[in-house]
Amino acid sequence: LDSLIHSADRLIAQVSKPLGKKVSLKMTGSWVTVHKTLLNSIYEPILLLVRNSIEHGIETPLIRERSGKKETGHLSILSSFQNDTLRLIVSDDGRGLDFGLIREKAVAKGIFSQDEIHSKTNEELAQLIFEPGFSTLGGFSSRGERGLGLDVVKKSLEKMGGKIQLVSTSSYGTSFELLIPVNNELSPLSKQERKKHLQKEEEEKLKLIDEVSDYLERFSLAIHAMNDQESSASAYEAYRLAHLMKGLCSVIGWN
Repeated sequence: LDSLIHSADRLIAQVSKPLGKKVSLKMTGSWVTVHKTLLNSIYEPILLLVRNSIEHGIETPLIRERSGKKETGHLSILSSFQNDTLRLIVSDDGRGLDFGLIREKAVAKGIFSQDEIHSKTNEELAQLIFEPGFSTLGGFSSRGERGLGLDVVKKSLEKMGGKIQLVSTSSYGTSFELLIPVNNELSPLSKQERKKHLQKEEEEKLKLIDEVSDYLERFSLAIHAMNDQESSASAYEAYRLAHLMKGLCSVIGWN
């Protein structure tokens, strides 16, 4: 999956500069090796998710600083493999989905009635961005808003027998998780290559454990803030961090 890094890096430079955004990329598990056919199949969906995060998730440096974030947005791709499943997680620390606006657009377009919309959870509402042309900026749009292209990603995954799910909060970012059955698609590795990969794997494990510890500390702070202030923002932050920790722990365990 190394080739994904180079393509994603180029895409980030190409898309972020005209928008005046600063974005860093971190990829874990890039040593995972898959058959060329499978790589070609996941190539476009991953880059669509990266583009979507840069254009509509990660904020400009000024807005990020006003929100108490670092001016450089963080984009990460985690990959792991176990038995017959390839797992990919694409996360950003941007603005996340605007669920209030999604509710408005869903009612305006007749997807849900005013009575129905109040019973819908954020998880259910998030699925709407996988509908063709659905946008959190302009409803159904032909170009440029959050959600454009995500229907293509979902269809590509389903064609491979896989699935995509996401968790997002309005202030703390979005994380897409792709699960793809690969059967016998893993390319055979020589003993020497496998030894190198195992070494990389162990190095990554140590870094990921540190990352989980950092998330756990932030999770604890969010829980305390939620108890003290009864803040929905703190609850959402705790929810997103719990999801990220789950993803990281799974990757550590699988790898």
